[in-house]
Amino acid sequence: MRARAHGLGDGVESELALVVDTLFPIAAVGAALTEMRTAYPSVSVRLAVEPMGGPIAALTERRSALAVTVGEDFRDPRLALDAICSVQIIAVASASHPLARRGRKSVADLADHLQIVLSDPTPLSEGRNFGVLSPQICRVSNQDTKHAMILAGLGWGRLPLWQVARDLNERRLVRIETGALGRNAALAMEAYLAHRLDEPLGPAAHAFADALTRIAAHGSKPASKTKTHKRR
Repeated sequence: MRARAHGLGDGVESELALVVDTLFPIAAVGAALTEMRTAYPSVSVRLAVEPMGGPIAALTERRSALAVTVGEDFRDPRLALDAICSVQIIAVASASHPLARRGRKSVADLADHLQIVLSDPTPLSEGRNFGVLSPQICRVSNQDTKHAMILAGLGWGRLPLWQVARDLNERRLVRIETGALGRNAALAMEAYLAHRLDEPLGPAAHAFADALTRIAAHGSKPASKTKTHKRR
């Protein structure tokens, strides 16, 4: 209670509300929040992980102070975005799936099989599809379910490399050999820290943003020493 009262006197937020894109490595977010909490132990955290338009909608609807969004598909003129790193997205299938067999696959080959895709919880992508190549679709609400369905052999889909690296190394998943979804079926998508232009960030939000920017730039590895820097 004394720490919270002192923080309020210094203009420190009582809570940091944050929404993170499901494609972004959550371990980096955890490391940055740990650093923020070391500097501001009185600040509570409200963290949500949402797909597609979720992080942008959270800011425009004032449900969060900061958001991490991946890709160029969702923008809003009321928001400031700062690029922090790229996220590799790759096309994969279970090792037992027909698309896992060696040989380059065409769009027609991909369209012959069920594609697992994420549903957008917001209306921002209404009437739009992103990277959907098959008329056979299984829509799921979160990335963990998509990962599990692809591992089970239900269909193929695109997942972030950080999430499937171990599955690839242990041959549970394999890359799909195709040029239809980027070279080597891989696409580098930029990740951005975003906030509202009309709502200045507080000290804890600045500390988190600085920590995440540094951690993401070093491959999601937290630094050995905790430092808080002023944002420029």
